[in-house]
Amino acid sequence: TYGLHLSGRGLTGRIPESVGLLKHAKVIDLSKNRFTGPIPSLLPNLCSQDLESPTERLILEQNNLTGPIPVEVSNCRRLVELDLESNRLDGTLPPGLCH
Repeated sequence: TYGLHLSGRGLTGRIPESVGLLKHAKVIDLSKNRFTGPIPSLLPNLCSQDLESPTERLILEQNNLTGPIPVEVSNCRRLVELDLESNRLDGTLPPGLCH
């Protein structure tokens, strides 16, 4: 099982769009850092049903992320954990997020 585990590393700035290219990462944990800005638009692509091993856990808690939750996240049918706690996100939950 592949994953990206960078929790609590003191990382700053925006989450790089290149994280969305990690097609085989079942877990992406970027929690407890100081990331700012919106959730990158490529992150939801990690959950594509076309992938052999789509992401199952996306953990972005305790950052300073802003903006809405990308609507594409609701297409992540194999996502069992989406942790966005303690950010500055706004807007409404995407339709279909709780399927």
